[in-house]
Amino acid sequence: MVELTSCRLGGDLTGDRVRLASRVRTAGATLINAVGDYDLTNGATEIRTTDSELYFSVSESEAVIKRVGSCSDSNLDRRQAALFELTVSLIDDTARYYLDAYDLNGDEEKLAVAYNRQCVDRNISLLTEQVCKPTGFKLRSLSLADGYRHYCRPVGGELICLLDFSSTVCSYSFLYHNRPILLGAVAGLSKNADATDDINEACIIDITATLKFQLAALFASGKSALLSRIVISGPNADEKLLEHISSKMKAPTEFPTLNSTLFAPGVVAEAGSYLVSLGLTVDG
Repeated sequence: MVELTSCRLGGDLTGDRVRLASRVRTAGATLINAVGDYDLTNGATEIRTTDSELYFSVSESEAVIKRVGSCSDSNLDRRQAALFELTVSLIDDTARYYLDAYDLNGDEEKLAVAYNRQCVDRNISLLTEQVCKPTGFKLRSLSLADGYRHYCRPVGGELICLLDFSSTVCSYSFLYHNRPILLGAVAGLSKNADATDDINEACIIDITATLKFQLAALFASGKSALLSRIVISGPNADEKLLEHISSKMKAPTEFPTLNSTLFAPGVVAEAGSYLVSLGLTVDG
């Protein structure tokens, strides 16, 4: 009997660091068999590979994002219509972007995204040199949603908020009935310059103010469900941050609960902070 095995890597790229999750498929079953955080400036030769697919994340700051409502003309291709609305709103030449569109709000809307080609090409070159040539890429907040929906046990409730904190960006994904409904990002979480053990209060205020504003916008659009839970992840997510977010948002806040059957032994303990990387291993 011949057993075929394939490997897919999800790389959450922030600055010169990449947080990788490795998914292997053996005889039709998939398993996350490794996660790791690597500094690409040091030539991390231990992660170079030639037989893996690699998908990487793109920060919201390196893209133009447009929500597009459903089209009343059933004869139009909704994806192409969304991309057309995006391109006519761009100031620069469309040749400067990679364009894509994704289902949003249970396919009631489209999320049209113009990725900055210069930024993406720079990351493709970096990853090709240090890991392997990438196969694709996706918006960080979309990857966060995929990571939660495919690898975590749902916490319940109509409306939940996912937050992933890296050193450069805090991406957020609101899920309504477990489907992405609102995505975005704010400036990354940093430490106070004069107190390395304390979280920068200004960053916390900025993040929670953004979330409250987005919740108000959802309510105004007809989504009246209360925020039932906040799930935080990422390399900068810790107990102190969890307490800060819970206190200011007045909502239960927790770390993700992973479905351990989808992980190799010993991996699940640290994989909870890799939701973006995990989402990049999801097909589709």
